[in-house]
Amino acid sequence: DVARRIGLHQLRGYVPTDQPTIIKAFENLGFKHEFTHQDYAMLQDGHTLDVAELVLYLVDHSGEF
Repeated sequence: DVARRIGLHQLRGYVPTDQPTIIKAFENLGFKHEFTHQDYAMLQDGHTLDVAELVLYLVDHSGEF
């Protein structure tokens, strides 16, 4: 509600895909999993992380261009 009152149109969250519980918590709040960024971050040991991009649209812009 605060985000809408201050005029935000969307909220985005970025969560490593190896954290399915956190992704599910975002989804339970209404966020949609829009995209997965492959190899988004690299750890010190050289391993990479895929990151889920989740979005919660606060304003309906469907039908607009």
